[in-house]
Amino acid sequence: MAFPGKNLLSAANGVLIWDVGELNEIKYDPEKADLSARYIAQADSCLALPPLTVTDKKSSFSEDKHYYCTMAPYWWPEERNGKTVYVNRDGQVNPQSLDMDKAKIAQLGDRMKLLAIAFFLTEDRQYFDAYREQMDVWFINPETYMYPDFLYAQVVPGQNGNRGRSVGILEGHGFNDVLESYRLVNSVKSIGPRRKRMFTSWFRELGDWMASSEQGKQQSKADNNLGVSYDVTLLNISLFVGDETRAERLLREFSERRTFKQIEEDGRMPGELARTKAFSYSVYCLDFFVDFYLMADSAGFDLYHKDKARFNSAYAYLLQFVDNHEAFPYNQIIGWRDSTKSLMTQIGRLKRINPEIEEELQAGASVEKREDLGKND
Repeated sequence: MAFPGKNLLSAANGVLIWDVGELNEIKYDPEKADLSARYIAQADSCLALPPLTVTDKKSSFSEDKHYYCTMAPYWWPEERNGKTVYVNRDGQVNPQSLDMDKAKIAQLGDRMKLLAIAFFLTEDRQYFDAYREQMDVWFINPETYMYPDFLYAQVVPGQNGNRGRSVGILEGHGFNDVLESYRLVNSVKSIGPRRKRMFTSWFRELGDWMASSEQGKQQSKADNNLGVSYDVTLLNISLFVGDETRAERLLREFSERRTFKQIEEDGRMPGELARTKAFSYSVYCLDFFVDFYLMADSAGFDLYHKDKARFNSAYAYLLQFVDNHEAFPYNQIIGWRDSTKSLMTQIGRLKRINPEIEEELQAGASVEKREDLGKND
Protein backbone atom coordinates (compact mmCIF):
# COMPACT_ATOMS: atom_id res chain seq x y z
CA MET A 1 0.00 0.00 0.00
CA ALA A 2 1.47 3.33 -1.06
CA PHE A 3 1.88 5.83 1.73
CA PRO A 4 0.14 9.16 0.96
CA GLY A 5 2.73 11.56 2.35
CA LYS A 6 1.17 14.66 0.82
CA ASN A 7 -2.22 14.00 2.44
CA LEU A 8 -0.51 13.10 5.68
CA LEU A 9 1.28 16.43 5.88
CA SER A 10 -1.93 18.36 5.28
CA ALA A 11 -4.08 16.25 7.60
CA ALA A 12 -3.36 18.35 10.68
CA ASN A 13 -5.21 21.27 9.12
CA GLY A 14 -8.56 19.49 9.17
CA VAL A 15 -10.72 17.68 11.69
CA LEU A 16 -9.55 14.07 11.90
CA ILE A 17 -11.78 12.17 14.32
CA TRP A 18 -14.98 14.16 14.74
CA ASP A 19 -17.69 13.94 12.11
CA VAL A 20 -17.45 17.38 10.49
CA GLY A 21 -20.07 16.35 7.95
CA GLU A 22 -22.57 15.89 10.77
CA LEU A 23 -21.56 19.24 12.27
CA ASN A 24 -22.22 20.93 8.94
CA GLU A 25 -25.66 19.33 8.81
CA ILE A 26 -26.40 20.64 12.30
CA LYS A 27 -25.24 24.09 11.25
CA TYR A 28 -27.21 24.38 8.03
CA ASP A 29 -30.18 21.99 8.27
CA PRO A 30 -33.23 23.67 9.89
CA GLU A 31 -34.52 20.25 10.92
CA LYS A 32 -31.50 19.91 13.22
CA ALA A 33 -32.12 23.22 15.00
CA ASP A 34 -32.95 21.46 18.26
CA LEU A 35 -29.59 19.69 18.26
CA SER A 36 -27.81 22.94 17.48
CA ALA A 37 -29.63 24.65 20.35
CA ARG A 38 -28.60 21.85 22.69
CA TYR A 39 -24.92 22.29 21.86
CA ILE A 40 -25.18 26.04 22.25
CA ALA A 41 -26.93 25.75 25.63
CA GLN A 42 -24.18 23.45 26.88
CA ALA A 43 -21.53 25.87 25.66
CA ASP A 44 -23.37 28.73 27.36
CA SER A 45 -23.06 26.89 30.67
CA CYS A 46 -19.28 26.80 30.13
CA LEU A 47 -19.13 30.57 29.68
CA ALA A 48 -20.06 31.11 33.33
CA LEU A 49 -17.28 28.84 34.63
CA PRO A 50 -13.70 29.87 35.42
CA PRO A 51 -11.05 28.29 33.18
CA LEU A 52 -9.64 24.95 34.28
CA THR A 53 -6.02 24.77 35.44
CA VAL A 54 -3.70 22.15 36.94
CA THR A 55 -2.37 24.71 39.41
CA ASP A 56 -5.64 24.58 41.36
CA LYS A 57 -5.84 21.23 43.18
CA LYS A 58 -6.45 20.02 46.72
CA SER A 59 -3.40 17.78 46.93
CA SER A 60 -0.38 16.73 44.89
CA PHE A 61 2.61 14.39 44.89
CA SER A 62 4.84 17.23 43.69
CA GLU A 63 5.59 20.57 45.29
CA ASP A 64 5.48 22.13 41.82
CA LYS A 65 1.83 22.86 41.06
CA HIS A 66 2.40 22.88 37.29
CA TYR A 67 2.77 19.09 37.14
CA TYR A 68 -0.35 17.20 36.14
CA CYS A 69 -0.87 14.91 39.10
CA THR A 70 -3.22 11.99 39.75
CA MET A 71 -3.44 8.99 42.02
CA ALA A 72 -3.99 5.47 40.70
CA PRO A 73 -7.78 5.08 41.00
CA TYR A 74 -7.97 1.37 41.86
CA TRP A 75 -5.44 1.40 44.69
CA TRP A 76 -6.64 1.43 48.31
CA PRO A 77 -4.84 1.85 51.66
CA GLU A 78 -4.56 -1.12 54.00
CA GLU A 79 -2.86 -1.44 57.37
CA ARG A 80 -0.25 -4.19 57.42
CA ASN A 81 2.13 -4.69 60.32
CA GLY A 82 1.53 -1.16 61.53
CA LYS A 83 2.19 0.38 58.13
CA THR A 84 -0.12 1.74 55.48
CA VAL A 85 0.32 0.08 52.10
CA TYR A 86 -1.72 0.45 48.94
CA VAL A 87 -3.25 -2.60 47.25
CA ASN A 88 -5.04 -2.96 43.94
CA ARG A 89 -8.80 -3.55 43.79
CA ASP A 90 -9.47 -3.63 40.07
CA GLY A 91 -12.57 -1.74 39.01
CA GLN A 92 -13.17 -0.13 42.43
CA VAL A 93 -12.40 3.60 42.47
CA ASN A 94 -10.80 5.00 45.62
CA PRO A 95 -12.47 8.39 46.32
CA GLN A 96 -9.09 9.73 47.43
CA SER A 97 -8.01 9.62 43.78
CA LEU A 98 -10.63 12.21 42.86
CA ASP A 99 -8.89 15.11 44.64
CA MET A 100 -6.28 15.78 41.98
CA ASP A 101 -6.28 16.51 38.23
CA LYS A 102 -7.85 13.50 36.51
CA ALA A 103 -11.39 14.88 36.29
CA LYS A 104 -10.08 18.20 35.03
CA ILE A 105 -8.38 16.79 31.95
CA ALA A 106 -11.65 15.15 30.84
CA GLN A 107 -13.54 18.35 31.59
CA LEU A 108 -10.95 20.30 29.60
CA GLY A 109 -11.61 18.22 26.50
CA ASP A 110 -15.38 18.44 26.94
CA ARG A 111 -15.36 22.19 27.57
CA MET A 112 -13.10 23.07 24.64
CA LYS A 113 -15.17 20.77 22.43
CA LEU A 114 -18.44 22.49 23.36
CA LEU A 115 -17.00 25.98 22.92
CA ALA A 116 -15.50 25.01 19.56
CA ILE A 117 -18.73 23.49 18.28
CA ALA A 118 -20.79 26.47 19.46
CA PHE A 119 -18.41 28.83 17.69
CA PHE A 120 -18.50 26.68 14.55
CA LEU A 121 -22.31 26.69 14.58
CA THR A 122 -22.85 30.38 15.41
CA GLU A 123 -19.56 32.19 14.69
CA ASP A 124 -20.36 34.16 17.84
CA ARG A 125 -17.18 35.79 19.16
CA GLN A 126 -17.97 35.04 22.83
CA TYR A 127 -17.33 31.34 22.29
CA PHE A 128 -14.09 32.07 20.45
CA ASP A 129 -12.87 34.34 23.26
CA ALA A 130 -13.77 31.80 25.94
CA TYR A 131 -12.03 29.09 23.96
CA ARG A 132 -8.82 31.10 23.68
CA GLU A 133 -8.93 31.96 27.38
CA GLN A 134 -9.11 28.28 28.31
CA MET A 135 -6.30 27.50 25.88
CA ASP A 136 -4.13 30.21 27.42
CA VAL A 137 -4.74 29.11 31.01
CA TRP A 138 -3.99 25.40 30.48
CA PHE A 139 -1.26 25.53 27.82
CA ILE A 140 0.36 28.98 27.65
CA ASN A 141 0.17 31.28 30.69
CA PRO A 142 3.31 30.91 32.87
CA GLU A 143 1.30 31.13 36.09
CA THR A 144 -1.21 28.41 35.27
CA TYR A 145 -0.02 26.14 32.47
CA MET A 146 0.59 22.40 32.70
CA TYR A 147 4.04 20.95 32.12
CA PRO A 148 3.88 18.85 28.94
CA ASP A 149 4.33 15.45 30.56
CA PHE A 150 2.62 12.88 32.79
CA LEU A 151 5.47 12.45 35.24
CA TYR A 152 3.08 12.33 38.21
CA ALA A 153 0.10 10.58 36.62
CA GLN A 154 -1.46 7.54 38.35
CA VAL A 155 0.87 7.52 41.32
CA VAL A 156 0.56 4.65 43.81
CA PRO A 157 1.39 6.27 47.17
CA GLY A 158 4.61 4.93 48.64
CA GLN A 159 5.79 3.32 45.39
CA ASN A 160 8.38 4.50 42.86
CA GLY A 161 9.25 7.54 44.94
CA ASN A 162 5.69 8.80 44.49
CA ARG A 163 6.28 9.23 40.77
CA GLY A 164 3.77 8.30 38.11
CA ARG A 165 3.37 5.09 36.16
CA SER A 166 3.23 4.46 32.44
CA VAL A 167 -0.52 3.82 32.63
CA GLY A 168 -0.99 7.48 33.57
CA ILE A 169 -0.46 8.45 29.94
CA LEU A 170 -3.91 7.03 29.25
CA GLU A 171 -5.35 10.12 30.93
CA GLY A 172 -3.91 12.23 28.13
CA HIS A 173 -6.48 10.78 25.75
CA GLY A 174 -8.61 13.82 26.54
CA PHE A 175 -6.14 15.90 24.56
CA ASN A 176 -7.51 14.35 21.37
CA ASP A 177 -10.67 16.42 21.82
CA VAL A 178 -8.50 19.46 22.53
CA LEU A 179 -6.66 19.03 19.23
CA GLU A 180 -9.89 18.40 17.33
CA SER A 181 -11.46 21.48 18.90
CA TYR A 182 -8.48 23.58 17.79
CA ARG A 183 -8.81 22.34 14.23
CA LEU A 184 -12.52 23.12 14.19
CA VAL A 185 -12.14 26.63 15.63
CA ASN A 186 -9.25 27.42 13.32
CA SER A 187 -11.32 26.37 10.30
CA VAL A 188 -13.64 29.31 11.03
CA LYS A 189 -11.25 31.91 12.45
CA SER A 190 -7.49 31.91 12.92
CA ILE A 191 -6.45 31.38 16.50
CA GLY A 192 -3.52 33.73 15.88
CA PRO A 193 0.16 33.07 15.06
CA ARG A 194 1.50 33.54 18.60
CA ARG A 195 -1.00 31.17 20.20
CA LYS A 196 -0.60 28.68 17.39
CA ARG A 197 3.17 28.70 17.83
CA MET A 198 3.05 28.26 21.60
CA PHE A 199 0.22 25.72 21.50
CA THR A 200 2.04 23.69 18.85
CA SER A 201 5.30 23.88 20.79
CA TRP A 202 3.54 22.55 23.90
CA PHE A 203 2.22 19.51 22.05
CA ARG A 204 5.53 18.93 20.32
CA GLU A 205 7.18 18.70 23.76
CA LEU A 206 4.48 16.33 24.98
CA GLY A 207 4.88 14.11 21.92
CA ASP A 208 8.64 13.98 22.38
CA TRP A 209 8.18 13.10 26.05
CA MET A 210 5.73 10.32 25.21
CA ALA A 211 8.14 8.87 22.66
CA SER A 212 11.38 9.13 24.67
CA SER A 213 10.53 8.89 28.41
CA GLU A 214 10.63 5.58 30.26
CA GLN A 215 6.92 5.93 31.04
CA GLY A 216 6.17 6.48 27.37
CA LYS A 217 8.31 3.58 26.20
CA GLN A 218 6.58 1.23 28.65
CA GLN A 219 3.14 2.41 27.60
CA SER A 220 3.99 1.88 23.96
CA LYS A 221 4.65 -1.80 24.72
CA ALA A 222 1.28 -2.38 26.43
CA ASP A 223 -0.76 -5.15 24.78
CA ASN A 224 -4.17 -3.76 25.68
CA ASN A 225 -6.24 -0.57 25.56
CA LEU A 226 -3.30 1.35 27.06
CA GLY A 227 -1.17 0.70 24.00
CA VAL A 228 -3.90 1.59 21.52
CA SER A 229 -4.75 4.80 23.38
CA TYR A 230 -1.05 5.69 23.40
CA ASP A 231 -0.88 5.28 19.62
CA VAL A 232 -4.02 7.36 19.09
CA THR A 233 -2.77 10.29 21.14
CA LEU A 234 0.77 10.19 19.79
CA LEU A 235 -0.45 9.93 16.19
CA ASN A 236 -2.80 12.86 16.69
CA ILE A 237 -0.03 14.96 18.21
CA SER A 238 2.41 13.96 15.46
CA LEU A 239 -0.03 14.95 12.73
CA PHE A 240 -0.76 18.22 14.50
CA VAL A 241 2.85 19.29 14.93
CA GLY A 242 3.90 18.03 11.49
CA ASP A 243 6.13 15.13 12.59
CA GLU A 244 5.69 13.07 9.45
CA THR A 245 8.34 10.49 10.36
CA ARG A 246 6.73 9.57 13.66
CA ALA A 247 3.20 9.63 12.22
CA GLU A 248 4.19 7.40 9.32
CA ARG A 249 5.83 4.89 11.66
CA LEU A 250 2.74 4.70 13.87
CA LEU A 251 0.48 4.17 10.85
CA ARG A 252 2.70 1.55 9.24
CA GLU A 253 3.16 -0.48 12.43
CA PHE A 254 -0.36 -0.31 13.82
CA SER A 255 -1.82 -3.43 12.20
CA GLU A 256 0.96 -5.72 13.34
CA ARG A 257 1.50 -4.17 16.77
CA ARG A 258 -2.16 -3.69 17.70
CA THR A 259 -4.86 -5.23 15.51
CA PHE A 260 -3.37 -8.65 14.81
CA LYS A 261 -1.55 -8.85 18.13
CA GLN A 262 -4.31 -7.77 20.48
CA ILE A 263 -7.35 -9.28 18.72
CA GLU A 264 -7.52 -13.05 18.36
CA GLU A 265 -8.99 -14.68 15.26
CA ASP A 266 -12.23 -15.36 17.13
CA GLY A 267 -12.50 -11.70 18.18
CA ARG A 268 -11.43 -12.04 21.80
CA MET A 269 -9.02 -9.47 23.25
CA PRO A 270 -7.03 -11.25 25.98
CA GLY A 271 -5.57 -8.00 27.28
CA GLU A 272 -9.05 -6.81 28.26
CA LEU A 273 -10.69 -10.09 29.25
CA ALA A 274 -8.60 -10.49 32.40
CA ARG A 275 -10.26 -7.44 33.97
CA THR A 276 -13.19 -7.40 36.39
CA LYS A 277 -15.19 -5.56 33.72
CA ALA A 278 -14.02 -7.58 30.74
CA PHE A 279 -16.87 -6.61 28.40
CA SER A 280 -16.53 -2.93 29.24
CA TYR A 281 -12.77 -2.88 28.76
CA SER A 282 -13.10 -4.71 25.44
CA VAL A 283 -15.54 -2.06 24.22
CA TYR A 284 -13.32 0.67 25.66
CA CYS A 285 -10.34 -0.62 23.70
CA LEU A 286 -12.31 -0.80 20.46
CA ASP A 287 -13.22 2.87 20.84
CA PHE A 288 -9.52 3.74 20.65
CA PHE A 289 -9.15 1.53 17.58
CA VAL A 290 -11.96 3.46 15.89
CA ASP A 291 -10.25 6.76 16.71
CA PHE A 292 -7.07 5.51 15.08
CA TYR A 293 -8.81 4.22 11.97
CA LEU A 294 -10.71 7.49 11.52
CA MET A 295 -7.52 9.51 11.83
CA ALA A 296 -5.73 7.25 9.38
CA ASP A 297 -8.62 7.57 6.93
CA SER A 298 -8.58 11.36 7.26
CA ALA A 299 -4.87 11.30 6.47
CA GLY A 300 -5.57 9.32 3.28
CA PHE A 301 -4.37 5.99 4.67
CA ASP A 302 -7.04 3.27 4.40
CA LEU A 303 -5.90 1.17 7.31
CA TYR A 304 -9.33 -0.03 8.40
CA HIS A 305 -10.08 -2.06 5.28
CA LYS A 306 -6.66 -3.67 5.55
CA ASP A 307 -7.53 -4.82 9.09
CA LYS A 308 -11.28 -5.19 8.63
CA ALA A 309 -11.73 -8.94 8.88
CA ARG A 310 -9.77 -9.25 12.12
CA PHE A 311 -11.07 -6.02 13.62
CA ASN A 312 -14.73 -6.73 12.86
CA SER A 313 -14.37 -10.11 14.51
CA ALA A 314 -14.01 -8.26 17.84
CA TYR A 315 -17.44 -6.69 17.34
CA ALA A 316 -18.90 -10.01 16.26
CA TYR A 317 -17.58 -11.64 19.41
CA LEU A 318 -19.03 -8.98 21.75
CA LEU A 319 -22.39 -8.57 20.02
CA GLN A 320 -23.38 -12.14 20.80
CA PHE A 321 -23.51 -11.24 24.51
CA VAL A 322 -25.50 -8.01 24.24
CA ASP A 323 -28.78 -9.74 25.08
CA ASN A 324 -27.23 -12.81 26.65
CA HIS A 325 -25.11 -11.59 29.54
CA GLU A 326 -25.17 -14.90 31.35
CA ALA A 327 -23.29 -16.56 28.49
CA PHE A 328 -20.34 -14.14 28.76
CA PRO A 329 -17.51 -16.36 30.05
CA TYR A 330 -15.57 -13.59 31.78
CA ASN A 331 -16.10 -11.17 34.66
CA GLN A 332 -18.34 -8.13 34.21
CA ILE A 333 -19.14 -6.82 37.67
CA ILE A 334 -21.05 -3.77 36.42
CA GLY A 335 -21.64 -1.64 33.34
CA TRP A 336 -23.49 -3.70 30.74
CA ARG A 337 -25.87 -0.97 29.67
CA ASP A 338 -23.38 1.85 29.13
CA SER A 339 -20.87 -0.40 27.41
CA THR A 340 -23.51 -1.81 25.07
CA LYS A 341 -24.58 1.69 24.09
CA SER A 342 -20.95 2.57 23.45
CA LEU A 343 -20.56 -0.53 21.28
CA MET A 344 -23.48 0.52 19.09
CA THR A 345 -22.18 4.09 18.88
CA GLN A 346 -18.80 2.84 17.69
CA ILE A 347 -20.41 0.84 14.90
CA GLY A 348 -22.20 4.01 13.87
CA ARG A 349 -18.91 5.90 13.81
CA LEU A 350 -17.31 3.24 11.63
CA LYS A 351 -20.06 3.65 9.02
CA ARG A 352 -18.20 6.79 7.91
CA ILE A 353 -15.48 4.59 6.45
CA ASN A 354 -17.45 1.37 5.97
CA PRO A 355 -21.15 2.02 5.23
CA GLU A 356 -21.75 -1.73 5.01
CA ILE A 357 -20.41 -2.67 8.42
CA GLU A 358 -23.78 -3.66 9.87
CA GLU A 359 -24.37 -6.11 7.05
CA GLU A 360 -20.84 -7.47 7.28
CA LEU A 361 -20.99 -8.35 10.95
CA GLN A 362 -21.61 -12.06 11.37
CA ALA A 363 -22.75 -12.13 14.97
CA GLY A 364 -26.40 -12.85 14.30
CA ALA A 365 -27.32 -9.87 16.49
CA SER A 366 -28.96 -6.68 15.32
CA VAL A 367 -26.99 -3.46 15.81
CA GLU A 368 -30.18 -1.40 15.72
CA LYS A 369 -31.13 0.54 18.82
CA ARG A 370 -32.72 -1.71 21.43
CA GLU A 371 -35.18 -0.56 24.04
CA ASP A 372 -33.99 -3.28 26.40
CA LEU A 373 -30.27 -2.46 26.32
CA GLY A 374 -28.73 -3.54 29.59
CA LYS A 375 -31.94 -5.10 30.91
CA ASN A 376 -29.81 -7.48 32.99
CA ASP A 377 -27.47 -4.76 34.28
